[in-house]
Amino acid sequence: APSQTPTPPRLYPGGRRALYEGLAMCKERRLCGTIGVCNFNAKQVVHAHEGLASFGVVLASNSVGLSALDQTRLEDGTVDACKRLGVTVLAHSPLQGALASGRYTQTNPTGGKTMKVQAGLTSGGGRAGKFTLDELKRAQPLHAALTAVARQVGAREGFKVTPAQVAVNWCVAKGTVPVVGVTNTKDAREAAGCIGWRLRASDMEALDAAAVKCKSVRAGAERPDMSMWKDVRQK
Repeated sequence: APSQTPTPPRLYPGGRRALYEGLAMCKERRLCGTIGVCNFNAKQVVHAHEGLASFGVVLASNSVGLSALDQTRLEDGTVDACKRLGVTVLAHSPLQGALASGRYTQTNPTGGKTMKVQAGLTSGGGRAGKFTLDELKRAQPLHAALTAVARQVGAREGFKVTPAQVAVNWCVAKGTVPVVGVTNTKDAREAAGCIGWRLRASDMEALDAAAVKCKSVRAGAERPDMSMWKDVRQK
């Protein structure tokens, strides 16, 4: 099993070298199969890669928050640095906590659920569900693109494709491995539906053009959402 180390604090007992030595010892003693890190930026990845290499250990992965709505790790060079070093990038928030799933939208803020509407909706700051209307409004261009691309892919492949599955495959097309959390059989089936097809260049162009129109919305982007499929199921 892999060992994923979170971003270390500025001051670590014994220094960073002690940290990397400890991780190398874990692998040597077969306490883990590979060594990975979480939420490291480009500079930190390079440092970790060099630090572990000094003990004869390869840095296997870097788990970061990445989605079509939050492309920070693409823009700051982290993904490119990982690719250059041969470090696998794990995208642990491919649906942005369901905001990039296409289920919660400006016209369907509750995701199809019946619930009490909170105050402030007329000004855009209130909640009608998981997200505020301001957040949904900013994400609307991407929601429209995800829906359109899902229909196009479904027509090409001959089976139903959901906007959430398109969002996951966007991460794949960017050269990363999306981390999809499942809690039951239904979740597993929908996650498995992401496999066996890929987005075309024209699909990516449409999604990226829509993402440019959206302001970066980062709610929950730096932590894994292990129940994301629960939030994107269609009734």
